[in-house]
Amino acid sequence: MSLRTILNRQKNKVKDSIQRRAAKKDQLHTLTYEAIVASLSKLGWQEKESLFLQLRKQLSETGESISYAEKIFNSFSGVCREYCGKLEGLRILELGPGTNLAAGVYFVLAGVSDYTAVDALAAFPERPKEFYTNLIDELRNRPQLVGRASIPEEVMNEILTINESVGWNEKKVKYVTPVYAERMPFQTGEFDFIYSNASFEHFEEPQKVIREIHRVLKSGGFTAHVIDLRDHIDFNKPLEFLKFSPEKYVFTSPYGTNRWRASDFEKAFREAGLEIRKFVTNETWDITDEEYKNFDPFFREKYTREDLSILGVTVIARKP
Repeated sequence: MSLRTILNRQKNKVKDSIQRRAAKKDQLHTLTYEAIVASLSKLGWQEKESLFLQLRKQLSETGESISYAEKIFNSFSGVCREYCGKLEGLRILELGPGTNLAAGVYFVLAGVSDYTAVDALAAFPERPKEFYTNLIDELRNRPQLVGRASIPEEVMNEILTINESVGWNEKKVKYVTPVYAERMPFQTGEFDFIYSNASFEHFEEPQKVIREIHRVLKSGGFTAHVIDLRDHIDFNKPLEFLKFSPEKYVFTSPYGTNRWRASDFEKAFREAGLEIRKFVTNETWDITDEEYKNFDPFFREKYTREDLSILGVTVIARKP
């Protein structure tokens, strides 16, 4: 037997092994949704909440870090300054921050009137006090991050104090939970600027959320959102969830997404009466013919191939 023949046989064995593993993974992906349906139907609401809390704890530490909060602040404070003209004196609302309120501290130190965050998770931020101790140290060492020459202790104490636990001045930083963004407990026209980062894809009824944003936003106010349109179960297969029909797909938080596409969001913002000032694609996926063929007919018939290929968008809109 020649060396070439031996190598080709070995190559084919490896190829077959990879294909079997891929097929098994696809099967597991399908079973995941079926298993979730069966499991959730047997759970009471307290058990479901406990499950969601456990899943939230398993999320990447990236989303819980000080550097992440700094990134969020830099991004959205820049948008706010560009479109609102300033930060000073504004009332800010963030949708779905999880358990990290550090961005709110940045905003208040930068001069906003107050920062409010809402999340559907029924738990006070679980960041340990060491997290906020480190945040304070970071800001005192780098006050230029929020446009200050220095941050005196009394200024920081007006926002939060750290003793046995973290104490918040709710006139400055308020965390309202559990709150579904579809039904927010705020007055009409209460906020100047509303934003979210990778939250909109998790809202079960995004159309209602957009209408609520329109309601609680002041006339002339702006709203900005970065929306991740990928399948969150496996980012290496960002459109895998499009294989499932609406009847078979199960919406489960925090990993589940509503599967809205870019065109859905653009249409919903306009229909809610918001003026879109910016709507840009952040990332796309090169859909193969094989992938496209496996998408459920619901998606192939409703959306263009270009629309389906969009993995993320940024939208900035104004309330007239």
